Amino acid sequence: MMTDGCCRHIAIIPGRAGSKGLPGKNRYLFDLTADFIQESHLFDRVIVTSDDQVLLEMAQRQGFEIRARPPELCTDEASMKQVFEDLVANMPIKPDDYLWFLALTLVFKDADDFRHAKDIIEKERPSSLCSFIPAGSHPYYCWRVDEKTGHMERFIDHDLYRRQDLPDAWEEYPYLYCIRADSLDQANSNLIRGDVYPIFLDQGQAERMVDVDEPKDFITWERTHPHHFHEWRERLADDVDLPGLSKKKS
Repeated sequence: MMTDGCCRHIAIIPGRAGSKGLPGKNRYLFDLTADFIQESHLFDRVIVTSDDQVLLEMAQRQGFEIRARPPELCTDEASMKQVFEDLVANMPIKPDDYLWFLALTLVFKDADDFRHAKDIIEKERPSSLCSFIPAGSHPYYCWRVDEKTGHMERFIDHDLYRRQDLPDAWEEYPYLYCIRADSLDQANSNLIRGDVYPIFLDQGQAERMVDVDEPKDFITWERTHPHHFHEWRERLADDVDLPGLSKKKS
């Protein structure tokens, strides 16, 4: 799985055992990301960090490295930065290694997108890289309630009234998402630094992304990527019963 280039690229797959929205989702979706990694040949190493023994065993069968995540990093309060810091402290990771966050719930992954991002890293050596999608709601439209006066205030004070005068607004989106190991200390809890290298996805690309976090997300996945969805569904055991998803037809 070794790749060419002057720095190492390590795929990091976080996957907790607990999931409130869709119990067991990481186990069900794991093979999609594992297959992407094996077929793309983009990464020098793969590390799965989890408190789920079943998921860790699945990772070992794929030949991936594993990190049994400490209980304190398996809560809703634990940040992704803390999870990555745990890996750097306990795994053989060099300061100039690039750590790629591969979310199991982001089921659509295009190898060409990742190759493009990797080429940028090889050439530019940024501290971090992240994809951004057009903001769903422009921050200039947002208001808040002042707790003392009860009055409404703009989050960003302005008097613009024409849509064409609004500055571009983007949301971070963890599709293409990596950070150099020695840059973790200056990143925020979501692994973003102010000097992050941005990759802007257009609206069409953004609509291709499907984050399977709740049962209703299966409907979106099936509607937007029917072939991809049904190929995945055929691989599940007949007795797998996911909330909101009918069993595979015999």
